[in-house]
Amino acid sequence: MTENEERLLSALASMAAQYLETEDGRVDHLFMRAGEKTVRVLSEYGLINEDGRNSRWTDAGRTFLAKP
Repeated sequence: MTENEERLLSALASMAAQYLETEDGRVDHLFMRAGEKTVRVLSEYGLINEDGRNSRWTDAGRTFLAKP
């Protein structure tokens, strides 16, 4: 992953965690097109296990989110 990709994915992952993550840890795209695209892109980079409205962060995704 390039430095630019990491910077953009960091912003996208942070927004997903803030706005799409449910109390039980799922990432729910809420049937919003932007949310669906977000889940798909993060899944392509191995940060989310894509499963519709029941998607979840992977270990790599949780590690990525924890970076300063």
